[in-house]
Amino acid sequence: MGTAQAELSSIQKRVIADHASMEDMTADQRRDFRKQIFGSLGNTNKVAQRIYNRAHKAMIEANMLPKLSAVGKPTAIKKTNVANRAIGTSIQYDSGTVEMTNQGLVSQSFGNKFNTGWNPNAGASGALNPVLATGSVTMLTINMANVSSSNAFITIANGTGVGASLVTSANLGMTTGTNTISVTGGGGLPTAGPFLGAIWQNLGGTGSGDIVAIATGTTNGQGYHGVTFNDQVFLDFVDVTGRNAMFRVQGSLLADTVPVELMNFSVE
Repeated sequence: MGTAQAELSSIQKRVIADHASMEDMTADQRRDFRKQIFGSLGNTNKVAQRIYNRAHKAMIEANMLPKLSAVGKPTAIKKTNVANRAIGTSIQYDSGTVEMTNQGLVSQSFGNKFNTGWNPNAGASGALNPVLATGSVTMLTINMANVSSSNAFITIANGTGVGASLVTSANLGMTTGTNTISVTGGGGLPTAGPFLGAIWQNLGGTGSGDIVAIATGTTNGQGYHGVTFNDQVFLDFVDVTGRNAMFRVQGSLLADTVPVELMNFSVE
């Protein structure tokens, strides 16, 4: 894993990551991927979409990003409905508004149970879909309320309760605020069904140390997924009522259980 450059804004980091993800996609895949980008920003948040689009255009004009190559072929409009089962790429439970009250316990990890997600490709208005039985995490976006040194300790584990199995644990460079972490090599971190993502809060409820930011709001009606647990033996699981960790994941993650019609579009 490696952290993105600190001098970039959070939206620029997001644009770079999304741009890289689309490079090898077909035109079909890029169209669906963009739907998911805007879905994660909020389907009704036109301001966020305009900011994102302006940042993308400006970064290309400034030669910070290459133009996407023309790959793939356009899909013809068919007279009959054709089901396209897309793969969801991001899971974000928090509302995006930081609520600074620390809910962690001393020497416990606090994060989210990733067991469902909003997939905007699943039908006309999107839908909550289960996570894939075989998936992968390629990027983490973590908002830290406090970082006591230059690093914070993250845990990704398969399972969401007793018996969960470690996927990875790493002490990574982070700063207070939004951190974008790319997973490099090997196609990402493998996940198998519902999984955990969390930050070890070394000093817990003291308000100092490493503290992942939390939100009292949720997005797209997904409810609350916050959880605290012992990340060494995967015990002492306690759901945190009315809280989501501002810990988001991106990759090949969500099953699409609702078919959608293929749409007409042109190759870029």
